Amino acid sequence: AIECRRDFRPIAGLSVILVLLTAIALGFVFHALIPSLDILLAIALGAILSPTDAVATSIVKRLGISRRVVTMLDGESLLNDATSLVILRTMVAAAAVGAASGGGPIMAFVWGGIVASVVGAIIGRLALRLRTLIGHSPANTAVGFVVPFAAYLPTEYPGGSGLVAAVVAGIVTGQGAARRFS
Repeated sequence: AIECRRDFRPIAGLSVILVLLTAIALGFVFHALIPSLDILLAIALGAILSPTDAVATSIVKRLGISRRVVTMLDGESLLNDATSLVILRTMVAAAAVGAASGGGPIMAFVWGGIVASVVGAIIGRLALRLRTLIGHSPANTAVGFVVPFAAYLPTEYPGGSGLVAAVVAGIVTGQGAARRFS
């Protein structure tokens, strides 16, 4: 948890910016190879292929790479799939309504990330407060299992990414639990 906070910038860069740039670059390649493919759908296809695989992270661990690099890759692997899914959903929705021009898809992507981060952080903090009030260990564990769903569902309604919200709630809960619980 402390390592993830220390390396937040590189993790965010790898999991959001790099995935976004890779999806866009792959989208332009697909569009150039198949001109009849709409550019938004080509970027959606690029989003499917852009995140690194968790298998690559496990291979790096076995190679004896430094702990900091492994921590950054672990943090990145938590969020890159979520970023990819937000890009995919945004591009498919934009293609469905024909919103290739303007900042519609970009604003939808930003909005999805902001809503998910805010809702996930709020649910994570509420879960921590609730779990401090519960003295029964099995009930406390059951609340821990419910947190991702509690973050996912309300995030999807206003157009956010439920997956990103679940990850953020998990990070907030995990970091807070290390300080609050034995």
